[in-house]
Amino acid sequence: MKGNRMERLVRDASALGVRSIVPITSERAIPQNIGEVKIERLRKIAVEEARLSGQKKVVTINAPLSFSDALLQTRGVKIIFWEDGGEDIRAPLREDFREETEFSLITGPEGGLSVREVEEARGAGFRVMGLGAAILRAEFAPIVVATIILYEKGGFSKR
Repeated sequence: MKGNRMERLVRDASALGVRSIVPITSERAIPQNIGEVKIERLRKIAVEEARLSGQKKVVTINAPLSFSDALLQTRGVKIIFWEDGGEDIRAPLREDFREETEFSLITGPEGGLSVREVEEARGAGFRVMGLGAAILRAEFAPIVVATIILYEKGGFSKR
């Protein structure tokens, strides 16, 4: 992500209570230099935002991983959001994932996800889902997804 977009994502994810952010490199991602200095800055932002929003836990900011390595680090319900389609997230949240509390979510970069990446994720146990017809900005999609999950799981009423 360019410029302050990653900082905005960290702020919003922290306020929502997201547990972890893992930047990934993918086929269509525009490579950005996310070194240790940038990671440390993002971690400080996460601490401050958690304090401001009353979150008890601070989001973990991880070092960037390759797409394939990121797939190996996932736990819980695994969902990849693809701009070219997939099942609607609402019904599985209400039915299939009713009792689940941990989610690993992947959203695409500015250039979108490739078919090969989506198939690799599917092979790693991910369900492919979509967010409708709108194409969302790379820094906005993860926040929309986290908000939907929190809402459907009743997470806004718990702190």
